[in-house]
Amino acid sequence: VATPTESAAFGAVGAIGLTLLNGSFSFAHLKESTLETVKLTSMIFMILIGATTFSHPALNLNANKKNVYIGLSKHYFYFGRHAVKFVLEQGYVPISPYGIFDYFLLDTISRDVIRNANNNLLKISNEFWVFGPISDGVLAEIKLAKSLNKPIRYFKIINSKEVKEISKNEVEFEESLMEYKDEL
Repeated sequence: VATPTESAAFGAVGAIGLTLLNGSFSFAHLKESTLETVKLTSMIFMILIGATTFSHPALNLNANKKNVYIGLSKHYFYFGRHAVKFVLEQGYVPISPYGIFDYFLLDTISRDVIRNANNNLLKISNEFWVFGPISDGVLAEIKLAKSLNKPIRYFKIINSKEVKEISKNEVEFEESLMEYKDEL
């Protein structure tokens, strides 16, 4: 068994031997064949160099990750970016309504249009994570997530750098929603 280089050398010596036996060997033909081989090899190397130099690293980052819809009270919207960061650090892809639609697009569009869009985003998510106290909008999203059998996780925002997972029993509600505490 020979290496590719050894096989190529054997083939080259064999080709020279055949031209000698055939009487058609000349140094001009040898020079021409060598130059053509160098040209072809150079072209192949340039293609490989170009392919690696000009390919974007993002093309190699294609891990199939679960996405997480982020539920967040409007009173905590300023923690939205921290929730996104937290989800990314856990290895998931965040779907953040506040990141996509800002804060109800600054009321330039009907809130029901935004709520419908949010519900559709929740439908395509793999999981639903709730950050901070439950508001009426987040409660509606929890009910939708339950009806869709989405896994739901709850988190308490300690501060901008600390998020802690909590149980359903530890979840806080906005004051006007305390009567719904048993619906989780």
